[in-house]
Amino acid sequence: MADEHDIALAVERRRAVRALLSAPLLLATDDDFPLVRRHAEWLKSWFGNFLGYRLVVEAGFARLFKPGLGPGRGRPLLRASGPFTPRMYTYLTLGVAVLLTCPEQVLLSQLIADVRAAAVEAGIALGDAQRPTERRALSAALRQLVSWQALREEQGTVAGYADDDRAEALLTVNRDIVAHLVAPHRAAAVPLRSSLVLPPSPVRAGPAMRYGGG
Repeated sequence: MADEHDIALAVERRRAVRALLSAPLLLATDDDFPLVRRHAEWLKSWFGNFLGYRLVVEAGFARLFKPGLGPGRGRPLLRASGPFTPRMYTYLTLGVAVLLTCPEQVLLSQLIADVRAAAVEAGIALGDAQRPTERRALSAALRQLVSWQALREEQGTVAGYADDDRAEALLTVNRDIVAHLVAPHRAAAVPLRSSLVLPPSPVRAGPAMRYGGG
């Protein structure tokens, strides 16, 4: 019986390790999340001792912080139509930066205005907000934040903005998840974009915010 228990324990822990390596942000709705919660202390020790990774396990999510892999060595975020574009990563990064300090509930229109204002402050040149390609890129970034549960749609959806610049929605910010989307680094000055869950391709940026692929 002891051997069977040990085998079952090892199987569960291997599955939890693979789940976290595959999805560094694991949500409570994921099938393997209960295993991660059950073996949280063992997983923290294993990742820390063998890989130098830091694992945070909360009631609603688990976040595995990995050291940067260097330019061009990360996995891209994927959509049904293909990988994220550089512009989508730009909006995703700006969105995370805005959500770190915005109110707990925010209207979609205000969030969009704040994202564009943050771009101006950071010296990042965005296209005309009325252009469909810009709206689709921002909508894709916001949908990713919804899928990570960093944003919850209370009324309306962020997807509507892709086709209608007057689309509105009431959104609730999950501050715990937003805060853990950005990986802490030991270095003093680290680009925000290189700290996100999955590293993007480099895009042109102003002097106030330069992006790497780490």
